[in-house]
Amino acid sequence: MIRTQISMTEEQAKGLRRLAAIRRRSQAALLRDVPEWPETRIDSAVAGTKPIEVKLPAPLPVRITYATVVANDDGSLQRFPDVYGRDRTLDRVLRAGYPYPGRATPVKAILKQLK
Repeated sequence: MIRTQISMTEEQAKGLRRLAAIRRRSQAALLRDVPEWPETRIDSAVAGTKPIEVKLPAPLPVRITYATVVANDDGSLQRFPDVYGRDRTLDRVLRAGYPYPGRATPVKAILKQLK
């Protein structure tokens, strides 16, 4: 294994520690009712390099958020590349004005109306 020393700010280091804590809590929550997955087995699986399939006792809802701009704690904005081109679509919908699409009006339907 090759180890590399990474230079980071204290704030970045705090962020990594927060992520590690979130990972530990989420693993414990996901597998707390699965007796064949004690903490030592979870740690071993996480340290490994091969994917492992784990049957959870119940379906797990997942929410994925796509953002190209994020507000930092100091109020500044951090921008990311719009790799899916969603900002162009959002811009067109917002420029079209109210009423904006909601659950009842999909964005695709409004874009068809704009053509």
